[in-house]
Amino acid sequence: MSFCSVDTNFLPYFSASDYSSLKIKLPNIVKIFDQSVLFTNSYTDYSWSTARRFIYLDSWRKKYGIQNKWQSPVQDWEQDSVKATIIRIPMREDFINQYNDFYNDDRLTEPFNKVDEVFQQIKSRKEKYNSPNFWMVHFKLMHYPYLSETYLNNQQLLSKTFTKIELDLIKIYLSNPTQFPDKYPFFQILFGDQKIKKLFLNKQGQYVSYLASEESIKRWKKSTNYLIDLNILKKSYQLRLVDLDRLIGELFQKYKHIEEDTVLVFGGDHGETVLEHDYLSHGYIPYDEVIRFFHAIHFPKQTTKITVDTQYSQATLGAMIENINLGKIDFQSFFQKPTTKLNNDSVISYSCAGDVVSFRDPSGWKYVLFLNDQKEYLFNTKSDPKEIKNIATIFPNIASKYKTEINNQLAFKQLFNDTCIK
Repeated sequence: MSFCSVDTNFLPYFSASDYSSLKIKLPNIVKIFDQSVLFTNSYTDYSWSTARRFIYLDSWRKKYGIQNKWQSPVQDWEQDSVKATIIRIPMREDFINQYNDFYNDDRLTEPFNKVDEVFQQIKSRKEKYNSPNFWMVHFKLMHYPYLSETYLNNQQLLSKTFTKIELDLIKIYLSNPTQFPDKYPFFQILFGDQKIKKLFLNKQGQYVSYLASEESIKRWKKSTNYLIDLNILKKSYQLRLVDLDRLIGELFQKYKHIEEDTVLVFGGDHGETVLEHDYLSHGYIPYDEVIRFFHAIHFPKQTTKITVDTQYSQATLGAMIENINLGKIDFQSFFQKPTTKLNNDSVISYSCAGDVVSFRDPSGWKYVLFLNDQKEYLFNTKSDPKEIKNIATIFPNIASKYKTEINNQLAFKQLFNDTCIK
């Protein structure tokens, strides 16, 4: 089960940021973490919607010559012994019509409507095939906007979540959003209201994004009540997390009916920025708040927690899950068999457009290179987990070493992805 846009800084066992003032309880997520093999140091190689393409299925895709990296919403693979199904919820991800998902479908309720259908199909497929089969279910519940109409119509929830000053601002913003052009990036992330949708359509009726614009972010940060805006955003994101927790609780209960021979994997595909490094959303930078993802493997009838702090890339975790599916790894042998003796990974991660690359060394060094202007940053993530202090000029030899590693990789990789929203 993959979940989109989950910032690990908000999750128990992962928190590294200053969100202590924002109280939140996530009992089902804690339960999953407490009854699984929990990987606390896992990183994606691509900061934009990667789970369905890489983390679990990349090795199979290569092995069986499947060329299309953009998987269809529902796709069955039945080549040789491979039985794999991918299903995404909601069933649409079209960049031009993206606002239809954001504004016309209420993401708060849609994933819950699909849960019974998903598990019925899993049960049917288990009965059809005797050989192991793999299901990939990708929930996009955490995708913005965070204040859907369901939330906005729930006065009790709003008054419990926000202060009076925050509630008054939300009301003012919604009453006439065009009066606040400096706050458009904030509105785009926050509001799931029909009035807001019009702000993000061009003359041709196409969806446009303000999120990648550094200038638009700067204007918002200089606007009146910016700090209150930011707190509203964080609280709204947490409302989504509470509903994600409820969904995970429902998934875990339904899983009990197929648990005897089913390994359940919970994971993210990428994180989300809430103005860390002056960015909103995901895809634009490979800093840790975006490329770090939560990952937990629950084996049948497992009731204990095993914490794995080793740094892993998604490619390594994908190979691990493939070995589980092929019967080479079970709970008892998880740390005994050679197939599970995996070394620390160095992780090279890319922004969606391919214009920013990072190298994360297991020792704790993190190097970030902006290809367009060759700006480089070096961080010691052990002493500086938020990647704030750039020490590239203090340790030029280390920075040069990782730049060489990146350039060696770039020689074999197509860089720029023109499907990214700009």
